[in-house]
Amino acid sequence: PACVCEINAAKGVGMISSVKQWASQRAYRTAFVAAAAALTASCAGRQRADTVGPVVYPPPPDTARIQYLTSISSELDLGRSRSALDRFLGTKTGIKGLVKPYGLAVYRNRLLVCDEDNFGVDIVDLDRATITIFRPTDPQGLRRPVNCFVDRDGTLYVTDLGSNRVAVYDSSLAFRGFFGDEDDGQPADVFVAGERVYVSSLAGMRRIRVYDRATRQLLHAFPDAPPGDSTGLAAPANLFVAGDTVYVSDLLKQRVLVYTTDGRYLRTIGRPGMGPATFQRPKGVARDREGLVYVVDAAFENVQVFSPQGRLLMFFGGPGSGPGAMLLPAKVVLDYDHLDRFRQYVRPGAELKYLIFVTNQFGASKVAVYGFIGPSDYMVSAAGR
Repeated sequence: PACVCEINAAKGVGMISSVKQWASQRAYRTAFVAAAAALTASCAGRQRADTVGPVVYPPPPDTARIQYLTSISSELDLGRSRSALDRFLGTKTGIKGLVKPYGLAVYRNRLLVCDEDNFGVDIVDLDRATITIFRPTDPQGLRRPVNCFVDRDGTLYVTDLGSNRVAVYDSSLAFRGFFGDEDDGQPADVFVAGERVYVSSLAGMRRIRVYDRATRQLLHAFPDAPPGDSTGLAAPANLFVAGDTVYVSDLLKQRVLVYTTDGRYLRTIGRPGMGPATFQRPKGVARDREGLVYVVDAAFENVQVFSPQGRLLMFFGGPGSGPGAMLLPAKVVLDYDHLDRFRQYVRPGAELKYLIFVTNQFGASKVAVYGFIGPSDYMVSAAGR
């Protein structure tokens, strides 16, 4: 169908996905541009760049659920001013910025961003309006930091594809060791849940490895199914753990596979393809408190939102250079703790439920900040019906 639309008239819930956005991707634009033009009037997938007012998804007249708020690429976006000489010369001397971010963690008024081109972790301090670059001094350092996670006690875990390990630093950023290099497995992402550390592996076992948080000893790995099996993993990239459920994006299988924490396969979200509810290059994945699942696709350059059962509800972002657009997005992180920092950007009359951070490896919006401004329980109940 030209549009995938589900309208809950009783509660005014509009959930729209459009082939127009997928057709506009750079790699596939030529084949679909004529068909996309015909759909413009009847089914817009994202708000036009020249639309007056806040950028929201889905666009009017549907009920907005997500709003683009702002972006952070350098200290200028945090409110720091250039010196008088810089203003006169048109330069940015001394202004630090993000170069090529991928992974992201939010912890105590700070954004910790894995920056491949900075060979370290960029620490964005929202209180001080500064960006500092943490380059470890341990023997191996960080060669290609991809993803990171901050534990409840401030311990920082960084997956380093350059050294095929997970590096560990305490709350003062002192080196505390590394793990995850048992089988030359290219650790891609790390997530700490309770007393377990989950690590995805792009090579080697190509499974999710589970370690003891205290000892960092390998406990088990899953799934047992081979990569060619429908329940197995071929190239597990990003992961997210919520309760007893593990979500894993697979780059080769072009879908998200869902398991229990003990490795039992539950279901698959999405499939390879060129339309709604399909993926070309799925990366970051996250789940909110109501069970909505967010999945980044670097090829479509958007984030798709699914119901707890894996049904597509909506998407946001898309290619381009305007506000809210994405350019090679990588990671999505949801945050409930720093709402006051970004309420000033929320449109009048809307209530900010939580923040959605999306990293972009290129473009002017290195860390794009969106807000969920609608009741997600409406979306979940509507999807169930």
